[in-house]
Amino acid sequence: MISALQSIRKPVSFSRVFTSRMFRSFSIFMLMVVHGTLIADITPDMPMGDQELVYAVSYGNRNVGNIEISIQSEKGGYQLGSITKPTRIAGLLLKEHTSDTRFIWRNEALVLHSAVEKLEGKKSYDRGFTFDFDTYTIELAEGKTSTFKEGDQFESVTFPLLLMHRDVNSIGGLEVREVSPKRLRSYTYEAAEEETVNVPAGEFTSWKITRFRSDRPEDTVTVWLNQADNPIPLKIEVSKGGKVSILALSKT
Repeated sequence: MISALQSIRKPVSFSRVFTSRMFRSFSIFMLMVVHGTLIADITPDMPMGDQELVYAVSYGNRNVGNIEISIQSEKGGYQLGSITKPTRIAGLLLKEHTSDTRFIWRNEALVLHSAVEKLEGKKSYDRGFTFDFDTYTIELAEGKTSTFKEGDQFESVTFPLLLMHRDVNSIGGLEVREVSPKRLRSYTYEAAEEETVNVPAGEFTSWKITRFRSDRPEDTVTVWLNQADNPIPLKIEVSKGGKVSILALSKT
């Protein structure tokens, strides 16, 4: 079920305009959905294949670099790696941002388990979070914790791997909590819409899926999922505080 898109590796050309704070925030912004309804053909017995993807990143209509995504199956789940590749000028402020996120099969559903992110630049850090399914506790950075109960829905902030496993026909109205190493925020999904989307990799028929922040509805995350057998995100758009950032699947 892997399309030719799975091996996209070549980065595109980028402008020399960059905002380090934006790239740091955006490169960790999009990850996942936990405890979601699974698409019938993605199960522990029939998993999704390994993939390597590259996305061009723009901020305010300016290209600022790219993000490389690696999805690999492993015993009991998946490992997802993310590496930012800023432009040469951007690299003066941000050397590299990486994240390593793990998912496990639990009660026949794919769920978020843990993540670690590292930043090297003018501001550096190494932090993460872990779900403890015995105590129903989320261990966050700086000794912070949060609790959850069975059946709660979550999203992380790097790449929508678990959204790829959802039944898009029933996503409207779903409430989720977005998880990062520092905090949790509440979002609500709108109903999916079919839409043609153009990205550097080509033109595709997609499902357009938007979620909005519960306490700040103007802050949204919109994902265009490929409608083919391999439902990878073709485009991800983040609107936060009036600023818009976009990930777009690159050409080979």
